[in-house]
Amino acid sequence: MRDLLDIRRKAGIRTAFPHVAPYCKNHLHLSPSFRDMDFPLHVPGNVISCGPIVRSFSSLIESDPALDSWMKEPTILICLGSHVQAPENDAIQMAMAIQAVWCEFPNIQVLWKLKSDWESSSAVKNILGPLVSSDKVRIFPWIEPEIISILKSGNIVAYVHHGGANSF
Repeated sequence: MRDLLDIRRKAGIRTAFPHVAPYCKNHLHLSPSFRDMDFPLHVPGNVISCGPIVRSFSSLIESDPALDSWMKEPTILICLGSHVQAPENDAIQMAMAIQAVWCEFPNIQVLWKLKSDWESSSAVKNILGPLVSSDKVRIFPWIEPEIISILKSGNIVAYVHHGGANSF
């Protein structure tokens, strides 16, 4: 955050960082949403709903050919936030859910962005170990390709996310 504030100051931007002061009645605001899809609420006239703002991205085959090759089966994508360090109990609960889904639908794969040392948790490892060994579940602390390129790959059958700005 300090680096970002330094860059803003060097660029001559003196206003408060938008996440600190998210709304100002004297400025125009672009909202990456649709009025019809949000909760019924009063939207001030200086807020313009412009729909999702998606920058250009590479296809999955261009950005990660190995992942693209693996994702030929129906896949569940799980991304619960870039900054979330999952507590062990949360990882155990998600692992149990993954195992339950896989028992019902054995052709399903899971790609899970999990920022946690899950391999040091005997409980998580016991639940998911066989699925990871059989390459039905892949767990990464970070997924390098843009999430939109994974979603557009055509084989995502479910997307579990936290609802944040980059969840699309």
